[in-house]
Amino acid sequence: MLPKLTRNLDQALTDVRQHGLALVSDQLTEDQLKLARQATYAGAQEDIALGREADKFELGYGKGNVRVWNILNRHTVFQDMVQLPVILKLLTERSAGQRC
Repeated sequence: MLPKLTRNLDQALTDVRQHGLALVSDQLTEDQLKLARQATYAGAQEDIALGREADKFELGYGKGNVRVWNILNRHTVFQDMVQLPVILKLLTERSAGQRC
């Protein structure tokens, strides 16, 4: 069962500890979401054109699922996403908790 969508950082930290992930809302603007969506679809089309379909890697998801390889290298919007303050805080807290 997935955790509930939250805006609360403390809840997100708890969710990461309990579920291994958190669903955090309201972190991206509409423009960022639009750009990320466009870049994701462009990356998927590029991977298909290069013969990187998921079924060739025996992932078993079928034709309806296209894996976009190396997403951080596809567009700066993805690099910006992983540097959002909430993401850095979650990663920092998660890493600190694993050292204990």
